[in-house]
Amino acid sequence: MKRIVYILIGTILFSFYSCSSLPSADPGEPRDLSIIPGECLNSTVLQCYMAYADNKGNYQFGFQLDLSVKWEIIHRPRPNFQRAFPDDVVFNQFGVNSSLVKNELDAIWNDVGVKIARGELSIGAGFGYNNAIRTGGTITTFFMKDGIHLTANKDFAGVEAGEDLSGLISHPVVNIPDGLIPFTGDFEWENMLLLGGEAFLFAIPLSEFETVSESIEFTLSIPIKSAQYLTWLNDRLTDENAQMTWKDEALTCTFSSNVGLHKKTE
Repeated sequence: MKRIVYILIGTILFSFYSCSSLPSADPGEPRDLSIIPGECLNSTVLQCYMAYADNKGNYQFGFQLDLSVKWEIIHRPRPNFQRAFPDDVVFNQFGVNSSLVKNELDAIWNDVGVKIARGELSIGAGFGYNNAIRTGGTITTFFMKDGIHLTANKDFAGVEAGEDLSGLISHPVVNIPDGLIPFTGDFEWENMLLLGGEAFLFAIPLSEFETVSESIEFTLSIPIKSAQYLTWLNDRLTDENAQMTWKDEALTCTFSSNVGLHKKTE
């Protein structure tokens, strides 16, 4: 079964949201380090598993991507890592080169893992209101083009129904060292869609709002540039100057919650 590894989440209170829930990772498991390239994306339709007001002053949203990955425990480098790695069906598209592309991605992953295990680098990640330094994480080749777009079918957090809520959203940002993995193309690492396992989060801080009991339907859209990283690794086998190719896509989801937000009254 696919495993969801949450990052930057404390205890989850499930009483306020209406999306389907997913299990959290055992804290005793090895640290996470994954590289998920664009070719792993099966569908742009997301699954919502969290839309609720927590007890830490945030309205949390969580979504799972539809990915072709398999989870593995890797006994190198020390300490051990667990990773989401492209499923064999993803590599098989490269035919006779499938094993070469797989081995190249594994070598890149191992190089990053060695540097992290030695303490030579870390990946900074945070939501603005809850920063953390990760000594592992999920590196993707999904890059947000112009942020996260969210609308509601009712007035929500002082914004009229149907209007974009993106100005209220606090979403994860990353600080990834240049050259962490080989890459070419026009992109900025700070725009990488940061995953925890196969999922990602964003939030609306509640400081200016109060929660109310009402049914809300949301529509989410995240335009992305999906770098075809494995295709690039394959192309480099015969052309060392090969350039990265991209897909322009939009991750989407329609979901609901039974908690609304109203502006606080004086």
